[in-house]
Order: sequence, then C-alpha cells, then structure tokens
Amino acid sequence: MAELLDRRTLNSKTFEVAQGKLRLECHMRPVHVPADYAAWKRGEKVDLKDADLALRPDVSTGKWKLGDAFYDLELPEDAVGYNYLSKSGGWVRVKLVELDGNPVGIAPAPKQKNNRITWENVAKDFHCYIDTGIDSVALFKRLESDQAPRSIVWEIEESDPQPLHLNINTLGWDNADFLDPVRAQVRPVAGRRRRWVEVDGADP
Repeated sequence: MAELLDRRTLNSKTFEVAQGKLRLECHMRPVHVPADYAAWKRGEKVDLKDADLALRPDVSTGKWKLGDAFYDLELPEDAVGYNYLSKSGGWVRVKLVELDGNPVGIAPAPKQKNNRITWENVAKDFHCYIDTGIDSVALFKRLESDQAPRSIVWEIEESDPQPLHLNINTLGWDNADFLDPVRAQVRPVAGRRRRWVEVDGADP
C-alpha cells in the first residue's frame, strides 16, 4: 500500500490499496505541513510533507529546537519552559519562576524522547514535561507526592496583539488511574495532579 503524495491535503492522506482502489484517511487536525510556508501563505501551490515534532539540541546555537511544524519552538537555557513563535505571527514565552515562594534555580538538563521533553526532579517529587503537536504545544507539571511544591508560579508573556490561543487547565488523578483503564475514565479524582498550559496558533 503506497501513499499518493500528490493527493495530500493538510488534513488527509490517500493510499492506493489495490489497482483502482483507494483509501482516504481524514483527520481533525493537520497531519502535513507546507514545504515552503511563506509560499503557501501567499496562496501558491507547494508540496506537503510530514511534520517533524521532535525537539533536538542545535549544536550551532546550543539551544533545543523543533523539527518542522506550524510554529517554531525553543527551550530557554537552564530553565523550565519554552518560547513559541507562530509562523503566522505572534509569540508566547512560558517559564517556571517560583516554587512554594522560592525562586527556581538552574533547571535540570531536559531529556528528549520523540515529541516529549522532560525535566525530572525540578524540585522534590516535582517534574515537568512538554508535548509538541503539529499546531500546538502543551506543558504539564506532575506532582508525585504530598512533599511536592504546592505553590507554583509561571511567567507567561504574549505578543500584542495576541493572535494565539492560550489555554490553562487543571485536571487531577493518581498513579492508579494511569494503570487501570476503567479508573482512567473517571476524572478528576483526588490524588496526584497534573496541570498543563497549551498554546496553539491561528493556522492552519
């Protein structure tokens, strides 16, 4: 089964499964990005390619950078957070600055796996991670015990005007919910908590 690349749209893939028989896969969110974003914004026809959502160290700058999506993303040095820059304009900077009334020191080195970056043990039993999507990024915090910080301050800066959508949500559950598919459907519950800050741009 081969994908027909010339039939790609932002939200779909088409495959030839047999002679004269095609399969169309449609998605609610984009699965492709323009090979030339500027030309695409001008309305020109451009090739579409699969997104690259992995964050990697850039040896030339010493910063972590996103592969290819509808935005550019960098990680600040020695801090938990990110700098989000939409390719259509607008930016958001998110940074962890205070835990239980104390300034956050130098953050531990982030660890990368696929489209997730994790900062482990930012404080006792306190971890953070970000997940990158093709048109959005989400930042989570995880509290492992009642010894983890309870007062958490983020510094959030946005461009003016603000063309991006910034969502701040809180949802809680304990570790048993991650392992039990039945319990996992019942949320929120008392216990360990996660909180996320999600940003998505105006495009596509």
